[in-house]
Amino acid sequence: MQILNILALAGLLGFAWRQVDPRIKENWLWTMALVCVNPIAVLLQRKIWTQSTLPLFCLLFILGWSRRDRWGGALLWGFLGAWLGQIHLSGFFFAAAVVIWTTASRLLQKQSRAVAWGPWAIGSIIGITYHREVHTLRWNIAQGPQATARLCFCSKREAVVQMTTAAAKKKPDK
Repeated sequence: MQILNILALAGLLGFAWRQVDPRIKENWLWTMALVCVNPIAVLLQRKIWTQSTLPLFCLLFILGWSRRDRWGGALLWGFLGAWLGQIHLSGFFFAAAVVIWTTASRLLQKQSRAVAWGPWAIGSIIGITYHREVHTLRWNIAQGPQATARLCFCSKREAVVQMTTAAAKKKPDK
């Protein structure tokens, strides 16, 4: 976890130094300084939580958003917007807030940069599809062959084969 958070902090510093408009660069550098010494973040990061991975993925989300006028940036923004919510529910709220804010500022002419909505939608669909597949697999393994048979409209015997294959691919917990 420490390595992920160090990468997130280094990435935030690099982003602030290279990508941010010089007029507001100082605000981003202060943001990084405050994140480094935030006592609540330090206290909560002592344990390994799934939320502990959020800083790095939120930074990548912001990097994608900052390049939202380009195909790759918008695709990354859309994919990570769907993926953040898989890590923690607050990620969905963060992603939704950024989309609403971007749309509103564009509609109110407060923002001159265009948004590549097509690649954003493709990235969001890929992220949602990945999310659905992972949770379907987890649900199938947890519920047993009867639930799998109902879900995939196949026989109970085929469901056992699917679950056995999925369980064989799953790494054992340590």
